[in-house]
Amino acid sequence: MYSQGEVEETNPNLTVLSWNVDGLDERNILERTRKVCHIINSLKPDAVFLQEVIPESLSIFQSECSG
Repeated sequence: MYSQGEVEETNPNLTVLSWNVDGLDERNILERTRKVCHIINSLKPDAVFLQEVIPESLSIFQSECSG
């Protein structure tokens, strides 16, 4: 709680990443998943929304993506 006159400084920006990882196309899925993890880790978005994640990809996302 803040008393009168105090201001909390926050960053109003929210970074969102949305990606269809095309898990239904099994060609090179593990390599593609690892590359998506690399991009997620380098961009450090606040929220990530992934489509077409299959169980094999999910385990990689869980282990290789920070946060």
